Amino acid sequence: MSIETLHIAVEDTSEAKVLRLSGELDCYSSSQLSDIHSKGLLKANRLIVDLNGIEYIDSAGLAALVRLWVEAEESKVAMTISCGNPRIRRVLEITGLIKLFQMNDQDAG
Repeated sequence: MSIETLHIAVEDTSEAKVLRLSGELDCYSSSQLSDIHSKGLLKANRLIVDLNGIEYIDSAGLAALVRLWVEAEESKVAMTISCGNPRIRRVLEITGLIKLFQMNDQDAG
């Protein structure tokens, strides 16, 4: 069994910090989002989480996104999810999380 890795890239744009995720966001990889404070992402005014490269997400990955959202809210950082992948977007719809997150269907930054 091969475990797909989660790749995280951080970019600074003139508008926001962009967190580009690719691969699988699941029980094996979701803990990689827990060190978000050490990356200084929550010191920005705006954070865009780009899920366009995510191929698979499970409940642990969804929980990691919710934890990130809570941390952003507590830090007064506006967090937007960019998700043009219809499969991942459907998971967000089914779970009701699409109502929690500010969504952007466009490619991030």
